Order: sequence, then C-alpha cells, then structure tokens
Amino acid sequence: MVMAGSTIALSVGLPIGAFLGQIIGWRGTFATLSALIFILIVWIAWKIPGLNADEKKMSIPVNLFKIPGVFLVMITTFTASLATYVAYTYLSPIMVTNGIKDNTGFALGLFGIGAVLGILLTARFIDTHMRSALLLSMLLGASALFIVSLAGHFYFVFYTCIVFWGISFGGLPSLLQTATINATKGLPEIGSSITVTVYNIGVFSGAFIGGLILDYTGPCAISWTSFLLMAIVISLVVMGRRFAFPGRKI
Repeated sequence: MVMAGSTIALSVGLPIGAFLGQIIGWRGTFATLSALIFILIVWIAWKIPGLNADEKKMSIPVNLFKIPGVFLVMITTFTASLATYVAYTYLSPIMVTNGIKDNTGFALGLFGIGAVLGILLTARFIDTHMRSALLLSMLLGASALFIVSLAGHFYFVFYTCIVFWGISFGGLPSLLQTATINATKGLPEIGSSITVTVYNIGVFSGAFIGGLILDYTGPCAISWTSFLLMAIVISLVVMGRRFAFPGRKI
C-alpha cells in the first residue's frame, strides 16, 4: 500500500505540478509544495506514533544479502528504477526530438492514468501471480519504449505508448517490494526499507545518467537506453525463478 501510494503521488502529482507551473509559475508551485509539506510534518508529528527499534535486528542488513535471492531482487529493483527514470525524467526532450508538440503535462497525465490502471491490475494478481505480473509489466514497458524509439513521431502511437508505459510502471514498486518481503523470510521491515533506498538510488541514477546521455548523444538515445535496461530487468527476473522471483503462488 505504501509503495502504491508513492506511485500514485508521483503519477498524479507531476501532471498537477506541470499544470500549476503554467498558471502560477515555478516559484508559486514550489511555495505551494512547501506549505503542503509543512502541513504534512505537523500531521505526522501529531498522529504517527513512535516505535522503539529492535536492537536484535540492528546488525542484520549486511547479513540480509546472504539470503538466497535477496541480492538479485535488489539488483533488479535498482535496474528497474534506473530504466524508468532514465526516460521519464527527460520526457519533454524525447517529445521534442520526435516532433511531438511539447505538451508534457498532457503526456504526464496520460502516464498517470496508466499508472493508476497498473496499480489496480497489480492488486488483482500480486498475491497469486507475482512473478508473471512482474514479467508482463516489464515486457509491456519495454515494448512501449521500443515502439516510441522507432515510431514515436506519430502522435497516436506516442501517446498510446505513454499510457501503456504508465500501466507498466504503476504496479512495479509494489511488485518489487513484495518480492523483497518474500525473499527476506521474516525480516519484512528491514527488507522493505532497503528496497525503498535502492529504488530511490535508481531514481537519482536514472536522472543523472539520462542527463549525460542527453548531453553527449541526444534525446534519441534515451528511450533506447531505457528499453535496453528493461530488457536486462526481464533477464534478471527470468534468472531469479528459484529464489528471488519464484514461479509459484505466494
């Protein structure tokens, strides 16, 4: 649920932010976000109870990676996040280079709609077909980016692929966190916290690497890079059938 909430916030928040930026400017948008964050801090301090740390588990994170499948899940999580944000961060240059009118807010809105659909579909199958759902999700995303790389200059094709890419992204964080919880065997709190950290490192790395690609090779290479990274993720999931991503009911 936490990862699904984060996905919805990202998918819906960015289009809203882009829309507000056009109306009140980026300074007004940031001021609005600052006010919302302050309200959230007050609400957390008021409503969320404090929990004592379990001292027995403080030294476990290093040993966690010795559990079969955990390291592969983490590598997959990082690569999947990297694959997504290499292209997602630079959606506007991709649109421009494909000759699509730079209506990033509209594209992000379609992506958000797709992401919500992806969350709903994932919720239906995550408990019984987690491996299949993850494979199909990555196949859908890879296919969408492959088509964008080849035929993204057609408006209908581009925006349709954006929706399917959003569907692929929607359930991805929840699927990866579920895989972590299953692999860590009784240490869900630590496994989940490491997953979030690894995923966010992928977000930062994707934006950084995407920027380098944009500077040195141009926007055309960004969607191809994202596609190739998603192909690697698919390979990792296939490799992890025994421990990381078992093909059985969970």
